[in-house]
Amino acid sequence: ENQERTEWHRVVFFSRLAEIAGEYLRKGSQVYVEGSLRTRKWQDQSGQDRYTTEIVANEMQMLGGRGDDASGRSMPASGQASGQASGQASGQSSAQGGFREGGQGASRQGAARQGAAQSASQPPEYQGEDNFTDDDIPF
Repeated sequence: ENQERTEWHRVVFFSRLAEIAGEYLRKGSQVYVEGSLRTRKWQDQSGQDRYTTEIVANEMQMLGGRGDDASGRSMPASGQASGQASGQASGQSSAQGGFREGGQGASRQGAARQGAAQSASQPPEYQGEDNFTDDDIPF
């Protein structure tokens, strides 16, 4: 018997991909994310070592229906035609119909190399705790 299972993962976006995610993703949005895993060590207020594992996104594809989101803004289509029409300048890949950190048409090998180069220029790491509330749950 198949049962639906929910898992929560911390996903981190940088650069243009972060701008796109911030503008178009809302609570409950369906999204496909591809990236690499990163585990970080940090200390809480009491000096105890803590660890967190996050997905550093290098590709994102919005799923679900087209239309307006909760704020009334029109979301870009996740289909191939949208990437050819308007997404190339904004980093949308017409081959995948999604958004890539490396820009339009970046190869997987190129994206991996870019990810390695990005690690030196990424903003400071998050030092907080994993405090989730009911508002964090999309359904």
